[in-house]
Amino acid sequence: MALTTSAFFWASCAAVLIPLLIHLLRRHKPKQILFPPLELVRQRQNTSQRRFRFRQAALLFLRAAVLLLFGLLLARPAAQTGIRKSESGPSARAAVLLFDTSLRMGYEQNGRTRLEEAKTLGLALLDAMPSETRVAVCDTQNSGAAFQIDHLAARERIEQLEPRPQRYSLTESAAEAARLLAPEQGETELIILSDFTAAGWRGSGADSAAGILGRCEHPPRVFLADFAPKSFQNISLTDVGVSVSGTDEEGEAEIGVTVSAAGKGSAGILKLVCGPILAGGETKPLTETFSEADFTAPNDEKREPDQTSAAGTFRKLRKTFRLRHLPVGLYQGTITKTPPDPLTADDMVSFTFEVRPAKKLLFAAPDPKEKRALFLRTAVSLSEQVQGRSPFEIETLSYEQLFETRLDPARTAAVFLLDPPPLSAPFLTKLETFVRAGGGAGLFLGQNFSANQPAEFAALFGGTPLRQVNRPEGTPLIPDPGASALPGRFGAAADTASLPWSQTLIYRYWRFEWNEESPSEVLFRCADGAPALLLRPLGRGSVIFSTTPFSDLASDPKPWNRITIGDHSWLFLLLADGITAALTGREETLNKAPFEPVDAAVETAANLAVVPPDGKAIALSVPESETRFTFNGTGELGSYRVTGGQTPKILTGFSVNPRAEEVALEPVADEELQKLFCGTAVSRINSAEKLEAVRSRLDSRADLYSLLALLLGLLLAAELLSANRIYRDVSP
Repeated sequence: MALTTSAFFWASCAAVLIPLLIHLLRRHKPKQILFPPLELVRQRQNTSQRRFRFRQAALLFLRAAVLLLFGLLLARPAAQTGIRKSESGPSARAAVLLFDTSLRMGYEQNGRTRLEEAKTLGLALLDAMPSETRVAVCDTQNSGAAFQIDHLAARERIEQLEPRPQRYSLTESAAEAARLLAPEQGETELIILSDFTAAGWRGSGADSAAGILGRCEHPPRVFLADFAPKSFQNISLTDVGVSVSGTDEEGEAEIGVTVSAAGKGSAGILKLVCGPILAGGETKPLTETFSEADFTAPNDEKREPDQTSAAGTFRKLRKTFRLRHLPVGLYQGTITKTPPDPLTADDMVSFTFEVRPAKKLLFAAPDPKEKRALFLRTAVSLSEQVQGRSPFEIETLSYEQLFETRLDPARTAAVFLLDPPPLSAPFLTKLETFVRAGGGAGLFLGQNFSANQPAEFAALFGGTPLRQVNRPEGTPLIPDPGASALPGRFGAAADTASLPWSQTLIYRYWRFEWNEESPSEVLFRCADGAPALLLRPLGRGSVIFSTTPFSDLASDPKPWNRITIGDHSWLFLLLADGITAALTGREETLNKAPFEPVDAAVETAANLAVVPPDGKAIALSVPESETRFTFNGTGELGSYRVTGGQTPKILTGFSVNPRAEEVALEPVADEELQKLFCGTAVSRINSAEKLEAVRSRLDSRADLYSLLALLLGLLLAAELLSANRIYRDVSP
């Protein structure tokens, strides 16, 4: 006999103690009466006591049996009959075969990959299923789950499966499979074929599958086919990153890659090959060696702590290549590891970077201009040095010089106006044209500004100045909770909740009347709600607008704020980096993860197309007036090129490499699987015969629920009659 829910049975066994305690507490103690000895009365008394004890024992047995049978009833026992139900009868099934098609399933063992073994088992399971069984073949690449037309279509679907970057976790895919099986009548099955690595089960829907399986009125039978070896060996290349610096004529590139080792034998050679795309040719290949000593060196600051699991030890280190004297242009290359290992998908990474001529950043400030622009200029320069990039030439001008300077977005990236004087209509028109063509303008108002501004000012900045506001006690600078984060390369400027922005005080600022028809986005506010820093996209460029200056000196007797000179002026470095990134539109990295969108600038949108590694161009539909394109991402690894123009030429490119977790071989803990499938019976299989044996055991059962329910009713009636009679006889 098998118990569907054994916990209820064992709980009823424990509950048997309850009537026992009741009977022990209610034992009848005869009173001693001083009376002349009457032997006949004494004998009569002994006989009554024996009869009462017997009835009490019988009642105790009945009550214990009722509780025990009630728990057994909740456990829904079923007896093995040895007779299978008809395949065309009530046991006809709907089944989902869920294949893990991640890159990890390309791991070779005994001359075959894990996915090949999973496909072989999947085909055997499909052949063993009755023809009436509805079958769906799902994988971790597609979000939708649907039943195949017939078993032949399911077979073709299985044979076409290949290892690819994982788009959805196994948890999300299991949730989708459960959703497909939920409306089905009768028995249903979910068969998961995977190597059961921890990374495969973790994703954005990490808790959804457990909830869906738990809420199913008739949960499917879950079978797990595990293809992971007890131990494995692999060295992977992941997390490629490129940092570029340069001048007008040439540049340098620093290319880093993470080397991760699993198991024993952590030695090999890394080979970098890189070349300019437009000019052709390749730079001289570079090589780097690594060994077990590199992973275990105690003073290696780049080495991450080792992680150990039942399958082995996992170690990481960072290797860096440097390329110098690179002409301006687009570069693509690869880093390859030798010797190869059982998982070949992570033995090579691709990379793309671009060496560009430096653009100018123009800083205009009142006299003394060098001192007034010192803080912002230093912050921008420092942020670029920390990031390992120098794409800008910074020039400081007086306002007289700026008014005479030609503003060309092809040569100048952004203009910073520090504490400007009243601006003329011609200059504002010129500045607006510059911004709409793709430049950036930063306006930081101070004491030299005036409320009397031409209409062109409101057209450019979206507001009309009213007056200065004085806060002698100081008002804190507070990030607006609904605002977008500044795109700073540090990543900390967006983490507004954990940074002490409120320690940055503002004593004076300009109040504006804002144009509601063309609103600007408020990034930071004063404590009284007045906007302090705003962002306004305009054409192809953008405007940053500050109602308080960034040009105060430490010697100023009455500074407007403590942004640049306060105790928390280090926050100014983050702010300056974010403002510069917003105004200059610095390009995102050209090295992407699978399915990550690509957004990049191009010279022209005519005949725009993306050429993947297989050479089959994908046309993009972009208005010719646009200078940027967006590609929704792909799962194919390697380097891509973007072509366009009336006479198609290469405009830019990017590379796609697997995420580190996609080639991580650490096995999932049993606790995680138990949590995922809590409340659902799970069986492990390794062959079609094992699955059939489990099915036979589950199907060849006779349900004893009705019989036990009838027996429980009879016992309850007997207990009621017995209790009434016993306590009636002993009542006074």
